[in-house]
Formats: sequence, C-alpha cells, structure tokens
Amino acid sequence: MTLALQASGTVEIDGASVPYYDAGPHQSGRLPLLLVHGTAGSTNSHFGYLFPMLAYRQRVISLDLSPGADPQAPLQVEDLVRQVMAVAERVLGPGQPFALAGYSLGAVVAAATAGLHPGVVRQLVLVAGWIQTDTQQQLRSHVWHGLRQALPPSAAASVPARATYPCWRWPCSWHRSLSWRGTQ
Repeated sequence: MTLALQASGTVEIDGASVPYYDAGPHQSGRLPLLLVHGTAGSTNSHFGYLFPMLAYRQRVISLDLSPGADPQAPLQVEDLVRQVMAVAERVLGPGQPFALAGYSLGAVVAAATAGLHPGVVRQLVLVAGWIQTDTQQQLRSHVWHGLRQALPPSAAASVPARATYPCWRWPCSWHRSLSWRGTQ
C-alpha cells in the first residue's frame, strides 16, 4: 500500500512551479514544521508516512523542490532556499517563525535557509546532510546531469530532474552567513 499526499497548492518562484503540502492544527502551540526532501525525492517518497503522523500534533508543511524554469540551467543551493522561503511566506505569511527539517540535500538546503534567514528559522533538524561533497557524490551528480543533457527532450523527462542538481559546488556563498545559536 502506498500513501499519496495531495498538494495543497503551488507557488511560482523564479519561473519554477513549486507544489507544497500543508496539514495539521494551525493553533497547536508548537512552531509549524517545514520539511525539505532530498535529492531525487519528493514529499511523498521521503515523508509520505511521516508527514501525517507529525501533522497529528502540529502544523506540518512540505514542498517538492523544483529543478527551476529551465531544467538545463545550473541550479544553486540559493535557488532552493528561495523556493523554501516562498512556500513558508505563502503558507505562514512573511516573517512568521517556523521549525525546519531537511533530509540529505534537504539538510543542506535547510542549513542554508537557517543561515540566510535566522529571524524566522527558530529550530533546525538536519538528517543525513553533508558539509562538503565527496568525490562519489560529485561523480553521481555529474553522470546523472550528463545523461539528462545528452538525451533528447522527450527521453530526458524519464531521468529524474532532481537527481541532476548541479549544486554540489562548495563552499556556497551562504556558508559565511551561518550564525549558530547557543554556546560554541
């Protein structure tokens, strides 16, 4: 049995269409939790079973990261941060605080979002993220990106666009703006 969540809406940002999901009590006394999936994933594939359990006690929001308006153009972590913030602002309103959790690439995007928007990201959970991209990940990304580029447009649609994110270049510009709360 597969559980399939239905998108609550869509946000247009930088020419990309970004579906989002929103469920759970709006007045739970807890910060809304925004989930960011990993490479080649989606809300359904990475959080499909977890999302409704979390939404039982608090408001939960998730988005399906978009490869951008032009899937052939380079995509940077900052582009994905703008997608996260566009969804947060659409669903919660500008300047509203939230908790943020990211898995894999989503952890990298979540860390960047927290670093660039410390006024709204109040809690941060990073699962299976990385600080520096290793050679294996670079190779995997390069191969998928090359396959997508080499195929005719009709066949390229079968290669997951999210598997070809060329945003593995580190350090990204946001790393200098990270400010960790608490003692160091």
